[in-house]
Amino acid sequence: MAHTDEGLRRGYEKGDLKFVLDGKRLKGSWVLVRMRRDRPGKPQWLLIKHRDQHAAPGSDVTAEHQTSVSTGRTMEEIASGKSGVWHSNRPVEKKVANVLQGAKTTRARSPKKAGARR
Repeated sequence: MAHTDEGLRRGYEKGDLKFVLDGKRLKGSWVLVRMRRDRPGKPQWLLIKHRDQHAAPGSDVTAEHQTSVSTGRTMEEIASGKSGVWHSNRPVEKKVANVLQGAKTTRARSPKKAGARR
């Protein structure tokens, strides 16, 4: 099911956006339906699973899977704001590193180079 940008735009404007997912937990045909607007500029959308070969009547993916597919963190861990992703371009405080590693800080030593002096 290929959609053009114009087709997606029309579906969004109409409030009826159909798409197919092929993820680890969500597969098959879905539709986003815009519900009534309670507040101006704040539309509410309802996600509906179509009855297709991937549909499992009575299943509840949110009850069956309580963790992130990419990080394995729970919703509480995600909501706490602590990133499950390490970024090499951000400095890590020594205290935080000690707690996470459970060890005393040791100074990393660079390899000795021929003729190098301290």
